[in-house]
Amino acid sequence: VVASSAGGVPEAVGDGENGILVPPGEAAPLAQALGRLLADAGLRLRLGAQARRAYEARFRFARMAGELFRIYQELF
Repeated sequence: VVASSAGGVPEAVGDGENGILVPPGEAAPLAQALGRLLADAGLRLRLGAQARRAYEARFRFARMAGELFRIYQELF
């Protein structure tokens, strides 16, 4: 993932961990980040694998269902 560091994106994309963040509205850093990914297969694989692990840990069904159940318990 190459994304702009605006809004809630930095909460989902860790720069250098599971993607690359660039300043919003700046074309040169965006082009550089895309160039890095195009040139470095190892970087693409590492960031992609970490993004997958983070997604699965955060959004897998059992975890989401448990969190929803906890919220319902608090409300009722």
